[in-house]
Amino acid sequence: MLRTIKACVAISLRDLWLELAAVAGVWLLVELGTNLVTGYYFYKDGPACGTVGFAGALAVFGTAVMAAFINVGRVWMDFRRGLRLGATRRGLLAGEMLACVLHSLVPVGLALALAGVSEGIYRLLWQPRGVQLVFSVWTFMIPAVLALLLAGPVAVAYLIGAPLLKFGGKAGWVLWCIWMAVVLFDDQLSRLFGGVFGPFVAANPLGLGILGTAAALVYLVLCARWMLRLPATGGGG
Repeated sequence: MLRTIKACVAISLRDLWLELAAVAGVWLLVELGTNLVTGYYFYKDGPACGTVGFAGALAVFGTAVMAAFINVGRVWMDFRRGLRLGATRRGLLAGEMLACVLHSLVPVGLALALAGVSEGIYRLLWQPRGVQLVFSVWTFMIPAVLALLLAGPVAVAYLIGAPLLKFGGKAGWVLWCIWMAVVLFDDQLSRLFGGVFGPFVAANPLGLGILGTAAALVYLVLCARWMLRLPATGGGG
């Protein structure tokens, strides 16, 4: 089991460097571009609203989305591939979970650091010249958002990857239908859930957090049961 866990982490580390390079590369290109645009309009029209905070925001939220999709692939494909190669189920479950956490914390942590660099560049270069910062990612970094950025990619990995492992293509269609319903009827769903859960949230905000945490833990236990019983070959129907 320990050997399987080490192998999962070692394999994931090879991919991690590519993800970090992608995060840093995209941030650098956007940071250079937004500073050039801000500089052009500053020297043309004088102090105005700057776009220099955009690179940090894109790095943070874009990295969280990237980490979520990469982790979905890890749960969906790498777990069954490991079974076919003879790895133990418990070792794979622990190893892939650890890899998902690693691929969430490290890239998002780098993105947060780069967002700090963007903020520093603004304060050093543009704030003394009167340029206003339209968007700062740090105004959104309340504990709940930070927890979502770090834990969200792991949760999404099992929310999508585990049903695909268990039920195959059928789960894919169900997830697609849910996604389309959210996209097409977001206003109606917001009003519905607001009417049903709004009073409870207003009266018991801590209780809602505890309830959500308990539901997440129950779902993770269910995912673990699915994955520990998964056959080494074949797919869900």
